[in-house]
Amino acid sequence: MSENIMKLEKSLKWKFNNYLTDNDKLKFIINLALNSRFSDIYITPWKLVQYKKNWIITLTSNLIPNSLGFESVITEQDFELFLECIFPSENDITLLKNVLNDSKSFDYWVWFKFLHIKQWETIETLENVRLRLNFVNTIDGIMLTIRPLLNLWLNFDKLTSLQWSINYWKKLMTIKNNDTVKDSDKLAALSQLEKMDTISKIIKSDFSRNSWLILVTWTTWEWKSTLVTSLLEDLIEKTDKHIITLEDPIEYIFKPEKWKVTQIEIWTHIETFSAWIKGSKRENPDVVYIQEIRDEQSAKALLELLWSWVLVITTLHTWSVSETIDRLIWLMSDSNNQDHVRTYISRQLISIINQKLIYVKHKIKWKEKIITKWIQEYLHLNWQSRTAIKDNTINQLESTLVDSQPPNKSITKILWNFYLLWIISMTDLLWNVTNLWSLESLLADQKSSIRADDLEELFNYYGVDSLEKLK
Repeated sequence: MSENIMKLEKSLKWKFNNYLTDNDKLKFIINLALNSRFSDIYITPWKLVQYKKNWIITLTSNLIPNSLGFESVITEQDFELFLECIFPSENDITLLKNVLNDSKSFDYWVWFKFLHIKQWETIETLENVRLRLNFVNTIDGIMLTIRPLLNLWLNFDKLTSLQWSINYWKKLMTIKNNDTVKDSDKLAALSQLEKMDTISKIIKSDFSRNSWLILVTWTTWEWKSTLVTSLLEDLIEKTDKHIITLEDPIEYIFKPEKWKVTQIEIWTHIETFSAWIKGSKRENPDVVYIQEIRDEQSAKALLELLWSWVLVITTLHTWSVSETIDRLIWLMSDSNNQDHVRTYISRQLISIINQKLIYVKHKIKWKEKIITKWIQEYLHLNWQSRTAIKDNTINQLESTLVDSQPPNKSITKILWNFYLLWIISMTDLLWNVTNLWSLESLLADQKSSIRADDLEELFNYYGVDSLEKLK
C-alpha cells in the first residue's frame, strides 16, 4: 500500500460515524437514485449525472419534470463542493488526489439520511442509508461512483426463493398461446423448480456447521455479500456462535444488539488478513467471514485458518464451479504442493454457491417491465465431487451439476425450466446464461422443446443453421 493511501486511511479511521454533510445538489442526486431504486450513480465533472439499473444507463433529464429546473451537468465547482461534503478536512481531499495520481482508486463510506419522495409532493425521512463511494481517475477527471446499500434484501428466503417464478407461471396458465412444449415437459419443469425451491434449507444447514469451508462466488455487483449477510443474520438469531467478519471495506453494519458479531475492517483496524490470523485463536471464533479472497497472500492465509476448528465463509470472483476450484487451488499452492492442497480442499470444502442477478422482461398489466431476481447455483459436495477435486477431473462437475437433482441445482437448468414455462423468452435465456457449453448440450438433448419462433435467434447465437449441429 502506498504512503498516501496509508495516510488517508489513518485520517479516516473513524469513518463509520461520518455523515454526508449538506449540499442541496448532491442530496437531490442521491435521493433521486434511492427513490427510483437505482443500483449505481456516476458523477464526473462536465458530464451529466448517470444512473444505472437493470444494466441500463439513465440520465437525470429522463427522470425529473422540466419544471424543477434542475441542472444535471456537474461543474468542477460542483464536484469540489461534493468532495467537501464527503471528506472531513481539506487535507483529506489533497491526500485523495495524491492517491488517484498514483493510479489508484479509493473506496470510502458515508451515511446518508434518505428522503422518500412520493410523486414529487410528499416528503418523509425513511431511513439512514450507507453509501459506498469509489473514486478513480478518468480522461474527464475524477469519477465518483456511489452505490447505496439499502437493507431491503437482508432476507435469505427472499433472495433464494423461486416461488415468484412458480406464481408467475400459474398466472400465465390462463393465457392462450401456441406453445409447442408438451404438457409433460411443463409439469416436469414445474416439479424441478418446486424441488429447487426447497434447497435453501440445505444451504442454511451448511452455515450451521462447526467447521470447514463454504464458497460464495460470481462476479462483482451480484450481491454476494448480501447473501452471506442474510445467512449470518439467520445464524445469529438461531445460535450462540461467535462470528467474526473481515472485510475490505465493511459493507453492512450489524445492529448493536447483535453482540455475537465482531466486525473488522482491513487497513482500518488491522493491516492485513494474514496478520490477523496469527492472533485469531485468542479470539476463539466459531465462524469467520472473509469478504473476498483476492490474491495469493489471502488464499494462503485462508489455508492456514482452515487448520483451526472453525467454519470459514468467503467469496471469490469466479463464474463456475470448476473455475472456482481451479482458482482457489492455484492461489493456495505452488508446483511443489498442488496435489496436497487439492486433497486438503476436497476434504474441507462443504459447498459452492454461485449467485447471479438476472433481469427478466415481464408483461404486467399489459405493460412490459424489467424485473430483477436472484438465482443460485448450488453444489453440495459428496464423495463423487470430492474425488473429482482430488483427482483434478473437475470439468466433469459442470455436466454432472446440470444433470443432477436436489440438493444440487444448476443455473443453466433453472433458466431452461423458466423458458419451458414461458417465464422467460429465448432472448432472456441467452442473455442470462453463463455456461454456454452446458446450455448447448442441454438444447441438443431437448430439441423438440425449442419453440419454432426462437430457432432463428438460437441459430444466430451459436453460429449454426440447424439443431442437428448443436452438440
